[in-house]
Amino acid sequence: MKKEHFKKRPCWNLNRAIVQYGFTPVELSQNAEYEANKTYWCGYWVKWYRVLNAVYENHGRIRLLKSVTVQWQDGTTTTHCTNLDPQHDWELIGNA
Repeated sequence: MKKEHFKKRPCWNLNRAIVQYGFTPVELSQNAEYEANKTYWCGYWVKWYRVLNAVYENHGRIRLLKSVTVQWQDGTTTTHCTNLDPQHDWELIGNA
């Protein structure tokens, strides 16, 4: 694996996913939003998922996540309303 320079370090399980699936991790900006068809690493659940749909609502200057539907690496599909966490989550480039 090529050595990358990140502000934060990928965890051990993320490193395994990088090697196993050929992902390239990309750090998220502080105001990152889900985008359909993109793949992300969940630092809380310690696994990757692909976004199927994300719905945001505008409330004046504030943009809030209403729901995001994801397909987890095991094929399970769920819908939730948890924002991305730039301190623990990553965007993953590549196809699994």
